[in-house]
Amino acid sequence: MERISTLIPYTQPDWTPSKRLGALDTTASPHAIAAKLGRYLLSDATPETLPRIDTLIAETVYGLTLEPYEDTGSVLEARILEDARDARVYRAGDGRMVLSGERLPRKYLGDHTWQWTRSSHRGVETAHVTGFRPATAVGALDILGADNTDTIRIILRERPRTLTLTRLTAFAMLAEARWEGEIKREANREYAKRHAAGVFSDKKRCDAKHRHAAETSMFGRTFRHVEIDDDIDLDLFARLDDEYRTRRGDGELPSISDGNAFRFRKTGRHKAIGVYSPHEHAIAVDPRAPRSLIHEFAHAYDFEHGQISCTPRFQPILDMFEAGFDRTNQTETRIRYALTPTEVFARGWEIHMLHTGKGGSFVGVEADYKNDPLYRPLLDMEGLDELYATFER
Repeated sequence: MERISTLIPYTQPDWTPSKRLGALDTTASPHAIAAKLGRYLLSDATPETLPRIDTLIAETVYGLTLEPYEDTGSVLEARILEDARDARVYRAGDGRMVLSGERLPRKYLGDHTWQWTRSSHRGVETAHVTGFRPATAVGALDILGADNTDTIRIILRERPRTLTLTRLTAFAMLAEARWEGEIKREANREYAKRHAAGVFSDKKRCDAKHRHAAETSMFGRTFRHVEIDDDIDLDLFARLDDEYRTRRGDGELPSISDGNAFRFRKTGRHKAIGVYSPHEHAIAVDPRAPRSLIHEFAHAYDFEHGQISCTPRFQPILDMFEAGFDRTNQTETRIRYALTPTEVFARGWEIHMLHTGKGGSFVGVEADYKNDPLYRPLLDMEGLDELYATFER
């Protein structure tokens, strides 16, 4: 089968991501670590959702059912509210006040009983208060899970010295693992955000011959929508379509959902020779470089199967890639791009297909990869057997 390397001449430019979560400060206190993660997880929360989050925290951590706060006329409670710095206030089922707010003074954090003696009547007012900072609570729950509420309650009081060494050690280990996993998934989310529209919009005008060729092709029978650029040579496209039919029929290509849209569309504005959008459920392959198809199919497979690239079973490949990646003269954004899990996953599938002879026109040739620092660690990887076994699975 003759390899088709291009339908339109093309040169691959550079392309890098931009945003990251930030590093974990292993010297920080547990509540500071939990708060940082919590603020990140709650960054998209709206004012309307915060009461539901408070309710979840109260029920999960403290076993309290929250109700709207009703003023009982207590002078002591009124003074507490004045001091609570705009905290949200509730009444629990057992009558206590529950305070939630990021600026809540530390003296109100945890469970407390406050008393005030009224000198004029020699009476005593009592207020039972439970307070927490929601970001800290969300972060601690995310790291430790709902089965460790005893430790979480201690963390929410923000008194780290009251934690035993065993609990501190366990928290540090879990936080490090959680942080690493979140950074990997955030890198994948940043990948997804970069490809939201443009190349995935239908062309307003499309040549009738090219539209018919797309609809009647094997690509057209595989995906919910197919479109090809008017500049494409239809004879070359027919040959490429035959190759796609054969390789797909032989089970050589990543098996992805037929709910995706597929386009042979020039992707230069995205500074890439192929683009996949998890949000749009769409793939675009530049017709000048059909070799990007396996790479984009691998992205689709990764996201459609729960981001395999972020799971422990793919971690050995990530570790070997990172150890072999040459950072010389590389910018920080370029390094982040190189280490994005779904990118390593897609490159790894390309190298697997290259060396097993299954990729054909839909993967590059050795010369495309051997001098590219983004692929060199995969070619030099000591654990190539592990790489091949991973993608055979």
